[in-house]
Amino acid sequence: MAIEKASDGDTVIVQNGTYHENINFSGKRVLVSSYFLIDNDTTHITNTIISGSQSDSGSVVLFDSGEDSTSTLLGFTITMGKGTKIQKITYYGETLDFLAGGGIVCLNSSPKIIHNHIIKNVADRGGGVYIDSSEAIIKKCRLKANESVEGGGFFACCSNFQFVDNKLSGNMANWQGGGIYVAEIDGPNTIINKNVLWDNSSKDHGGAILIADDLDFNAKVSENLIKSNRSGMGGAGIYCRDSSPIISKNVIINNVAEGWTGGGIRCVRSGALIVNNTLNGNGSFGGGGGGGIYFLGDAPDQRPIPSILNNIITNSQGKWGIFCNSDTSLIAYNDVWNSVGGDISCSTNFLNISTDPLFIDPSEDNFDLQPSSPCIDSGTSTFVVGEDTLLIIPDSSFVGSAPDIGAFEFDSPVFVANEPTPNLDFTLFQNYPNPFNSSTTIKYFLTKSSKITLTIYNTLGQEVRTLVQQFQGAGMNTTIWDGKDNDGNTVTSGLYIYRLRAQNKTIQRKMLFLE
Repeated sequence: MAIEKASDGDTVIVQNGTYHENINFSGKRVLVSSYFLIDNDTTHITNTIISGSQSDSGSVVLFDSGEDSTSTLLGFTITMGKGTKIQKITYYGETLDFLAGGGIVCLNSSPKIIHNHIIKNVADRGGGVYIDSSEAIIKKCRLKANESVEGGGFFACCSNFQFVDNKLSGNMANWQGGGIYVAEIDGPNTIINKNVLWDNSSKDHGGAILIADDLDFNAKVSENLIKSNRSGMGGAGIYCRDSSPIISKNVIINNVAEGWTGGGIRCVRSGALIVNNTLNGNGSFGGGGGGGIYFLGDAPDQRPIPSILNNIITNSQGKWGIFCNSDTSLIAYNDVWNSVGGDISCSTNFLNISTDPLFIDPSEDNFDLQPSSPCIDSGTSTFVVGEDTLLIIPDSSFVGSAPDIGAFEFDSPVFVANEPTPNLDFTLFQNYPNPFNSSTTIKYFLTKSSKITLTIYNTLGQEVRTLVQQFQGAGMNTTIWDGKDNDGNTVTSGLYIYRLRAQNKTIQRKMLFLE
């Protein structure tokens, strides 16, 4: 693939086709890309395939010679890899020999891995991707149908990495960490952010995400959608073991722990900070409890108490919405409602509520709050226990007198009006899903019957599509945009503005379309 002939700073463009080979960047600071780099046409990703050529071992792509952030892999399908043989001394002093990174392996390197489809690879650790002692950036990739013993989609050890805006589905771990397995984080900049994880599974713990052996609050797990994952034991959504991640603003829904505890989140010997998440419809069916969240024991020599603050936990299946075996867990300012077998198992004297949070449309996975939701302005921005400040949310991060409970902050949308001091008689909600790549739902609430116009614009102010132009009655209204313009053509990826006009007033919001 011409890497061996390239010099630092070069760009290697690969034509569409299937290439049966294994690629080593060999320390080269080069950009290797399909024709996706030229025209952003995603068909180049699916049509430029690197298929592993080794029958029994070998990662499809290897970074192991100190590659830095100028070494980039862009726009390929990576498949049929079997992993690189590695020997490693573990956190517990064991020496292990295993195959790592069926699709991609990254050792002591810091490359960028962007806009790739990593599909149907196998290994012992990291069926899709394995990184060790690296500061890699993995962004906008699809990891699908990969398999391993640990970390079906992605495994990271001893690294300080960014895993952002990826989609993981159908990955499987024959032991733990069906989607993601992270251990021994090395630095404060590790983020798992804005990913979508659905239909991943593990036979033991951590159906979607497992974080282990890190008590320094290095891992930040935020703004992810974690849906319909399964674990044979516990922690179908997120499993924390001997670790204290910051888990915030995630939507964790319909995950199932089939054999034990913690359908949404399970924490063992953990001081995790779980703040401003929305959990709905998660279940644990092994009799241990904690359909939403399960805590077992506190973190040794770290945060004195695990903290569950400002979360919505609803419709949990199994015993209790929150189950903890210790009354030292801090559970405050949550809405825990409609849990089978009870809402909270341990003592709490703080300001929790148990009432319908009034989501916009949970049947369509829209967990924004209605204007009359009891969760609006009902959270807390600071929490101090003794000498420990457990939570500080800056004023700029929320609207109103206090943070809302749950993952989404209800805000009065920005509007432009003809009158200098208008009375807002309607509300435009954030579209969902966002970003999206096929269709998205837009909802708006009218306080009285009105003639309305709902229009899509690009960032140049040019009209793209008129979705609604008619008289509508008071109440909640819904429309769907399929990503097409007025002529029926699919629009290009990018930022779009949807604008609602009624009664001589206008509200607008932004959304992101990804082909």
